[in-house]
Amino acid sequence: MVWFVLLVITLSVRSPLVARSQVQSEPRSSQNTQTIKWKFGGNDAGTSTYVTHADGTFESSTELNVAGTTIKSRLTGKLVDGAITEYELVNQQAGTEVTVSAKDGKAHLKAGDVVRDMTYKPSKVLFGNLHPILSETWSKVLDPAKDGVQKIDVFILDAATTLPVDVLKKKARTVDVDGKKQVADVYLARLGTVQFDVYLADRRQMRCAGRER
Repeated sequence: MVWFVLLVITLSVRSPLVARSQVQSEPRSSQNTQTIKWKFGGNDAGTSTYVTHADGTFESSTELNVAGTTIKSRLTGKLVDGAITEYELVNQQAGTEVTVSAKDGKAHLKAGDVVRDMTYKPSKVLFGNLHPILSETWSKVLDPAKDGVQKIDVFILDAATTLPVDVLKKKARTVDVDGKKQVADVYLARLGTVQFDVYLADRRQMRCAGRER
């Protein structure tokens, strides 16, 4: 599968942090590896590596240097029939570590001295703040033939919580995907305080551009 994604993460600075991926593994391999390059203010900011296995397990790791701040994140988990059933997420930034572990419908969140336990349901539509490849799952539920607002539920891995998201179809645009011009359906999606423009050129190619509202 070839796909293209831009994702802007809300930071304490205003410049966008952008992730791009156009990497494809050998189709016959039982292991699929994709490398994502990040840019901040037009400069290289780091990389992400996403590896999937035939048994549904995956690993995703990100290491960034943004405005002198080192950010690291590692995500491991398992997908069953396209739904995430268990995972562990560890984020590290400025000496602070935040961990989220989820399995068998129960999630445990720890940020410093703050600890929280909660329940969750496996989901197929995912969002990981430092793992943009998971945003391709949005294309599974967005209907390019439908006008008006589409309401979808998105599972936020960083909070082990499902949030409702309103997605509004906008005017189609011509975009450059993997060096080729294509007409894409464009949607405006609101996730918390962030708005995303989602471009769908076909069911396998996707671009997301976000900004703080």
